[in-house]
Order: sequence, then C-alpha cells, then structure tokens
Amino acid sequence: MSRLKTNGEYRHLRSHSQSHFGQWIIIDYARFSNEESRYGITVTKKFGKAHERNRFKRIVREAFRLAPLPEGIWMNIRPLKKPQSTLDIKSDLDGFHTQQRAKTSC
Repeated sequence: MSRLKTNGEYRHLRSHSQSHFGQWIIIDYARFSNEESRYGITVTKKFGKAHERNRFKRIVREAFRLAPLPEGIWMNIRPLKKPQSTLDIKSDLDGFHTQQRAKTSC
C-alpha cells in the first residue's frame, strides 16, 4: 500500500471520488480496478497546531497498518473532529469497509 504524493494524484482522486462520513473522519474514495491501493491524509491548520495535526496523521497511519485497504481503491482521509485514539479511526475505517463489502455484494 502506497501513499498519494503529488498534487495531480490528489486532483485525480478528487475529480472521481465519492465521500463517506464517519464519526471522526471523512473518507474521499474512488475505485481504480487495475491500480494498487493508495491513501493520503489531509489535515488543515484549522484542525489545530502542528503537534495535533501530526498526531492525527500518526493515528491514521497506525489504523491503516492494523486494517489494510482493499485492492484497487484510492482514499484521502480528512478529520471531522479530534480523535482520542487509533481505535476511533479504526472503527470508522471498519464501517467504511463494511459499507464497501455491502455495495460490492449487491
């Protein structure tokens, strides 16, 4: 699993994405069937000071380590509010995975 890195990759995702709203995060995602899974994390200064933004990014990276992405999906994670732990983010990601499995089985 790799990261979204360039401005062009984020723009490509944004132009093809749908959004999923969890309790703690917003997930912008798009399916690209022949691509490897990739993710990005966007945290604005409105969220808080640098150490708070960095903590959010660390928590999200750890949640991805615990619950890897399904194949062929690009995601960008944005915060709704400040999570207290990795489990908060992981619960939102699990809800997203459940929703995606339900969509693909229909």
